[in-house]
Order: sequence, then C-alpha cells, then structure tokens
Amino acid sequence: TPHKFMPKLFGELRDRYLNREGGYTRVTRTEPKNTYDQAESSILEFVDGPKDSRFMMTAKTIARDRLLGRESTPLTLHNAKKVTQFRGQKDLDDMVERFVALQAGEAPAMADGEDHSKEAAEMADRESAKVKGLFGNTPAPESAKKMRDLKR
Repeated sequence: TPHKFMPKLFGELRDRYLNREGGYTRVTRTEPKNTYDQAESSILEFVDGPKDSRFMMTAKTIARDRLLGRESTPLTLHNAKKVTQFRGQKDLDDMVERFVALQAGEAPAMADGEDHSKEAAEMADRESAKVKGLFGNTPAPESAKKMRDLKR
C-alpha cells in the first residue's frame, strides 16, 4: 500500500530529517525472542521521532536525578546534548517534568479507574531483588573503570 505511506515519507519524515546530514535510524540489538532460535534480533527506530527511546530514557534519568537531589552524570549530560541537538531543549524539559510528576505520585488515575501503583511498586521490588540476586556485589569491569576515569 504505497499510497498510504508515500505521503508520510515525503511529508512528515522528509521535513524531520531535511537538515540532518545522516544518522536517521537507530539499531538496538535485543535478546532472541525464542530460546530455541538464537538468531540475532534488533529494533530499528527513527531518531528524533515522537517515540525515540534514547530521548525517553534520558528524560527519565534526568527526572530521577532531580528527585534524588543529585547531579547528572557526564554520560547523561552527553545524551541530553545529543537528544536536544535536533529536537530542542523545551521538549526535553517538558518530558522531564512529566516523568517527575509520574515518579512523585502526581500521575492521573488509570483509564479503568483502578490504582495500579501498589501493584507496580511490588513488581519493581521483585525485579530489583532478582537483579541484585544475579549480580550481587559484582565489581565493575576494568574497562568500565578506565572509561569512568577518562571522563573525569
């Protein structure tokens, strides 16, 4: 159905990437969906779009840092610079404020009228315990320590 997608390609997407010299997509490798099929899989996404994962994760990290009262790491600041290069600082600030409101408990009620925050908190605690059980107090690899020291 090219008639459905051609206007979007030559309209919205063309305008979004008109001043960009390259790097229109991001490939994120993922775990195989099937345990018996170990073929590589990945997610392909357009950058600077409304569902840009790096933009969302950067905004969420900045919001968490603000709630905890700590400064953002150099890597977070670098990611913030990258995601605002073509999208704008105002969009990032708006998304950070939305995440701050969500994490502070000011989120609106769910569509079905039920409060899922207690259930979500319990699930997050279980997942956090699983991760700590997997890694425990495993020290950071030497390569990560070297990268950290280089950035300082």
